[in-house]
Amino acid sequence: MEIRVPEGETPGWRGLSRELELPVGVSQVRVAVRDLTGGALGSVLQRVVVPPPQGLHVSTPIVTDKVDKSGVKPTALLAVHRVFRPEGQLFCQFEVFGATAGKQPATSNVVAGFELFAPDGHPALVSPVTAIAPDSGGRLVRLLGFPIAGLADGTYDLALLVKDEGTGDMVERHEAFTLARETS
Repeated sequence: MEIRVPEGETPGWRGLSRELELPVGVSQVRVAVRDLTGGALGSVLQRVVVPPPQGLHVSTPIVTDKVDKSGVKPTALLAVHRVFRPEGQLFCQFEVFGATAGKQPATSNVVAGFELFAPDGHPALVSPVTAIAPDSGGRLVRLLGFPIAGLADGTYDLALLVKDEGTGDMVERHEAFTLARETS
């Protein structure tokens, strides 16, 4: 796979996603990158544990300050950091697995919401629980956005609440990130 910087853009971090179907168990994923102009080579090895598909579970959430709006639906762009300036919005995207089908075609029984806890532990934002509709491929993907302008510097806890109303199964997932006016 080759990635080129579009004309007029400055070189820098780029998010790239590639979906892999891995068997249940432990796998290793190795990514190697080579700069064609200078010949520099780098690689990383990541251990991945794929659990058996049992009950309701949620993918690792992507927390970012950028989305790609070029497709049919906006998608979160992977961020390689967890420190953001308290400006504009942050986004979080996750996928739900193991849910029961809804009673009507192209529906699900899954609802989700979130709470954002400030560094002092108090809720800074609360989102009501709403249904997640399956996309055209039947996937249950939620992209949420929330304002962070004006929030104080510090480490925040984003608590995602996901429930399958068909089975009563519930998952709560926590993701930490930091807001700082000065980022490195």
